[in-house]
Amino acid sequence: MNLRPTLNRDTESAAETKPAGGAALLSLHSIETEPINILLVDDEPKNLVALETVLDDPGYKLVRANCANEALLALVHTEFALLILDIQMPDMNGFELAQMIKQRKKTASVPIIFLTAYFSEDQHVLEGYSTGAVDYLHKPINPTVLRSKVAVFATLHRRTRHSHLANEALLAEIAERHHAQAELRKLNAELERRVTMRTAELSDSEGRFRALAEDMPHLVWETDPTGRSTFQNSKWRSYTGLPRDFTKEDFASVIHPHDAPAMMADWMASLETGVECDTYCRCRRASDGSYRWFRLKAAPVRSPAGRVIRWVGTCTDVHEQRKAEEALIDSDRRKDEFLAMLGHELRNPLAAIRHAVSIHEDTIGDPAARKWASGVIDRQTAQLSRMVDDLLDVERINRGRIDLRLEPVELNEVLGRAIEAVRTIMEQKGHSFTTQFGTETLHVLGDSARLEQVFVNLLGNAVKYTPERGHIRLTAHCEKSEAAISVEDDGVGISPELLPHVFDLFTQGQTSLDRAQGGLGIGLTVVRSLIEMHGGRVDVHSGGSDAGSTFTVRLPLASEAQAHAAAPNLGAPRELPVTLRVLIVDDHVDTAQALAVLLSRRNCLVRMAHDGPAGIIAAREFIPEVFLLDLGLPGLDGYEIARTLRTEPEFKNALFVAISGYAQEADQARSLAAGFDHHCAKPVDLTSLLTVIQAKFSTLPA
Repeated sequence: MNLRPTLNRDTESAAETKPAGGAALLSLHSIETEPINILLVDDEPKNLVALETVLDDPGYKLVRANCANEALLALVHTEFALLILDIQMPDMNGFELAQMIKQRKKTASVPIIFLTAYFSEDQHVLEGYSTGAVDYLHKPINPTVLRSKVAVFATLHRRTRHSHLANEALLAEIAERHHAQAELRKLNAELERRVTMRTAELSDSEGRFRALAEDMPHLVWETDPTGRSTFQNSKWRSYTGLPRDFTKEDFASVIHPHDAPAMMADWMASLETGVECDTYCRCRRASDGSYRWFRLKAAPVRSPAGRVIRWVGTCTDVHEQRKAEEALIDSDRRKDEFLAMLGHELRNPLAAIRHAVSIHEDTIGDPAARKWASGVIDRQTAQLSRMVDDLLDVERINRGRIDLRLEPVELNEVLGRAIEAVRTIMEQKGHSFTTQFGTETLHVLGDSARLEQVFVNLLGNAVKYTPERGHIRLTAHCEKSEAAISVEDDGVGISPELLPHVFDLFTQGQTSLDRAQGGLGIGLTVVRSLIEMHGGRVDVHSGGSDAGSTFTVRLPLASEAQAHAAAPNLGAPRELPVTLRVLIVDDHVDTAQALAVLLSRRNCLVRMAHDGPAGIIAAREFIPEVFLLDLGLPGLDGYEIARTLRTEPEFKNALFVAISGYAQEADQARSLAAGFDHHCAKPVDLTSLLTVIQAKFSTLPA
């Protein structure tokens, strides 16, 4: 193996002296300036020299390998941002080498660009992409195109490292804060221990106790056994603005509306049982109306006979700790979503450029076609440049979301634009395309551009996976209060194994489930997300391989008044219009608690149980209006709970929602037969769940 980096020896030596694990200590500037490793594999030295000449750049460290074995050895010792691989080599060809690389966890994510002067048939190209390649170029190579493609992957590699190091730095900061909080907890524990000792010693001296309370850094209060206030320190009164003799109801008024039900339930339970209360909630500051997170602890003071004679409580400000934890989770989520979307968006212009290059080369005698191809390359290269610029926009990375601009939309117009976007490709493949629209006008409240994106995606998938002279059919009509739009083809279809996962992010089979060969498998995930953001749903049906497929989108129709009104400001409900009692039965405790917190913050009184028998008992005690039941429960499954409770008059009008990781049509049919009103797949989409609940109870008085 021949290593020929473009770095000098001093730089190389400095890199070797970095301590193990020092990646998290690299400055962001060094990430941008440090050369990245690119492995060039070709058994012809002259080809390697040519590649080095084309890619001569101080930002690249080019490493040679004259055969597959040398390439594998280099990959063991060095991390590479990109692999440029010749297919025709002795001993092991490029396809075989690529398969070995993708089988190793360490190198599976390395992008591969194939180079060949021989393998130009479609089956060779498809074989290249099936081994995990990101591109397939024919020799002789266009230097400008190769440099452009390498530059894109180099930038993406640097941005990925940038994000990784930023995440590590944030984790280190959170760890440091956790350490500080642990030390604070130790100090608080010691302080509370001393307070307990001094309270016992000074139980006959109320004045001395109050003096101690005033010296504490916490909000301190005291109540009688019923929860009526008897004392507060000055910090409590200054923060809450409550009167000296505040009641339980007064106390609840300073708690955030989303936290109050659960917090007050804990406090009432402690008053009834005499057990210490220890919970977290947000309390309103009287001076400006803002809310801060506190840890609320209330301990009973007992008489020698064991009777509770009063309660002593403290509220410790933990706002910064909670916000830091939430910021870490939110930052990580946005980063993952952004990178997924970026990969998908990068592939679209690259595909267009590749097709335009082929057209340019195949139409030497057609100036109009060559001009059109050049225009495509120019437009798509500009699009790539904009996306690369976006990588440097930290604000956009942190935002990482799509905002809908809702307005009255006529679906026929949207569908017409989507058809025009794919008509040329359909005509090139000789597809028979038919439409069938109902006589009614379909108005919805939606984002016209995003809806057009959805139907262009679905029609484009049908075009890609329907053979020449195949058939594609688009229908649109009204079904009760919904618009139903179907895209049907007689193409390659979807196998039964992949059908339940067709909308899952990054799921791929023999062909990727978003129906774009070699893609990241997120196209249909985007479709589902956009449709659900519009309050609709999308499903798919296929008879199996070579049996075609049908994608059906259902969107709620706008009312007549909405269809002729200015665009309203709609969105996911932040809270429900009425207070509802909700029972969650799930043996996965963390899942149940997380859902309970979310619903508690949305005007719900929530109770939980973690097995079937406990769920039955809780239902009869709590009389919930909404049941969220996991199906696979110990003791008694969710189906049996629904069948049992449906026969009891107290739950005649209750809403039963199945929560399960099983979401095939058979599973949903079984849920409905057992008495469920709705079936939600895990992980539960909160917006969809709130929409289902709101639809059931929207007519009740607030």
